[in-house]
Amino acid sequence: MSHAKVEKFARMANQIGDAQAALGPEQAPEAVATHVRKFWTPKMIAETLAALDARKIHLNETSARALLSCGGNSPTRIKSAAAIYGGIRMSSTSAFAESGPSWLDKAATVAKPGFNRWLVPPAALAIHLCIGMAYGFSVFWVPLGRAVAAATGAPKPVVCPGDATTFGGKLAITGHALFATDCDWTQFDLGWMFTLFFVVLGSSAAILGGWLERVGPRKAGLVSAFCWCGGLVISAYGVYIHQLWLMWLGSGVIGGIGLGLGYISPVSTLVKWFPDRRGMATGMAIMGF
Repeated sequence: MSHAKVEKFARMANQIGDAQAALGPEQAPEAVATHVRKFWTPKMIAETLAALDARKIHLNETSARALLSCGGNSPTRIKSAAAIYGGIRMSSTSAFAESGPSWLDKAATVAKPGFNRWLVPPAALAIHLCIGMAYGFSVFWVPLGRAVAAATGAPKPVVCPGDATTFGGKLAITGHALFATDCDWTQFDLGWMFTLFFVVLGSSAAILGGWLERVGPRKAGLVSAFCWCGGLVISAYGVYIHQLWLMWLGSGVIGGIGLGLGYISPVSTLVKWFPDRRGMATGMAIMGF
């Protein structure tokens, strides 16, 4: 079995293991059957069972039968899946044992018995403290608004041409400032970057939330770090060449995606670790933002 297939079946195994752990042995069969009823072929079911064996995740007899029957209690499906399962069991187990889950995989985030769940909140808090620096960007508005003046030795900021007395006029000035290199940016121009931060934060969190649940917090956190830090680097280059659009793109859009993923990854993880104290768990993470 290829490495990609093994990883796919390992993810399926995680779903079954999560259902059994969350709902208990008595309710797991129904949850499993509901999950696989419409989409899984007997071969997929059998290979998933083999991956479960390789991961040493053992379903009870009722759960295994529910999985094999795919919720339909069909003797034909049971016989077909069981036959395939018996034929591939050893090869699938061997392949999975050789490859193993990647450190970034969701399967690798399963804690060992005895792990102290109170070690998770400080890590979540640290992540939110890092991305929470977005609120501090306003300290840069004054020096950024005098960049051209400071470079040319002018006593006052070099104002872009336009009528700044109306909202439409300010938008026109901002449109000019996006690509201009000979005039300073106003707080109105720079403030749009802050707006983009949080519009993209909310949008990316909503859109990528499902992906986070599928791949796990490590991959999502890594993507978040690359987007957030990469966005800051792009913004820094925009400051260097005095291009406002690069700052909007870097910190506003790309950095905003990093903010969204970095915001929901710790919250989603903490809620799973503290199902009995969901409000407290969420608060422990968000207080750092």
